[in-house]
Amino acid sequence: MILDGFETENGFLGVKIYKDDGHLSVNYKGTKYTKISIAISLLSLIVFIIYIYYIEKEKERNVKTNSSNSRET
Repeated sequence: MILDGFETENGFLGVKIYKDDGHLSVNYKGTKYTKISIAISLLSLIVFIIYIYYIEKEKERNVKTNSSNSRET
């Protein structure tokens, strides 16, 4: 049985239950925009991690270059 929901005075979802004992199951699937925002956030995190990795690699190259240049002089 599917129950009709209504908005409470606090803005929450309310459901009237007519029996004393029973089981109420609520599934939230999220909206299309929620799924898109999660995908964008994950993609941004991956790009940020790759960026940090390349910055650290560049620092290592600069340190190696500077140390080899100082040995030559």
